[in-house]
Amino acid sequence: MTKILKTISPYIGALLIVYLLGNIVVSQNVSPIYYNLSDSNLSKNNLYDDAFNFLVSIRSLSEYEQFLPRFEAVFGSVLDEDIKKHDEKQSAYFENLKYALDKNPKSRDALLKLYLYYIQQGDPEKAQEYLDKAKEVDPTL
Repeated sequence: MTKILKTISPYIGALLIVYLLGNIVVSQNVSPIYYNLSDSNLSKNNLYDDAFNFLVSIRSLSEYEQFLPRFEAVFGSVLDEDIKKHDEKQSAYFENLKYALDKNPKSRDALLKLYLYYIQQGDPEKAQEYLDKAKEVDPTL
């Protein structure tokens, strides 16, 4: 038995050193991982904002009706109400842009914002019309 211990004792020291160094390396990597898991980016408010932004981005797609109940199960019906409020604000914003364009048909900014609005609404033909008008006003676009 003592002969075996004498034979492996140098290896035990080396294994202990490898174990300690491995433990140090792993412990240095665990801290950032744990920090990321406990980071405020995973808070319910941020998850709500992400869900809200996702639903707004797919609002015009048929999949919206499939995803909405899933998110409402987590966040409640307030999510759909907030999306409807967002749609109302977008509509008012659109009306304001149209009004500004009626007052000044050569408003490059209003034309560009209408271009972006129609891109977001999924109407590339209408968006292109406004981009072309904006380019007539400002050829550097």
